[in-house]
Amino acid sequence: MNKDLNKDFNLQINCELYSGYLYLGMSEWLNRHGWIGAAHWMQIQALEEMTHAEGLMKWVQRNDGELELPAIEAVEIKFDSLLDVFEKAEAHEKYITENINKLVESSKKSADRASKLFLDWYVMEQVEEEENARDNILGIKLCKDDRAALIAWDHGMSHREFHHPTIPYLD
Repeated sequence: MNKDLNKDFNLQINCELYSGYLYLGMSEWLNRHGWIGAAHWMQIQALEEMTHAEGLMKWVQRNDGELELPAIEAVEIKFDSLLDVFEKAEAHEKYITENINKLVESSKKSADRASKLFLDWYVMEQVEEEENARDNILGIKLCKDDRAALIAWDHGMSHREFHHPTIPYLD
């Protein structure tokens, strides 16, 4: 792995770790405000982000790159509402998609076809992440101000289970 691509992978690893940290912060806010199911959903999301970082780390190691793990930026745990949490999560996923796309371009520029192929999984994962974010926002908006509907929506969020993803080309 050349130095420029290695640097870009390290930046993405930091972004994924930050994502996990951000979602833990969102989970804390949700829990503190009584949205226990949504807090659980965000905890699972944080775990997913950590596995995304782990996959990138393994790829760097497998390709004789060097890992750098700088400090993770602090997250703000202040939100205006349940909807605000999920709108910010959606905006963050769009930001991560942009970064993944930049990493793909970096792998192309470096003529690293293996890394480009490896990153295809991350590209498709981001399609799912953005879809989930939109679905969560839609669920909240469909409830409008109906407290019973929001409580039912929140309960449904508590059923999410963590399944460790199988990221291709790592095993």
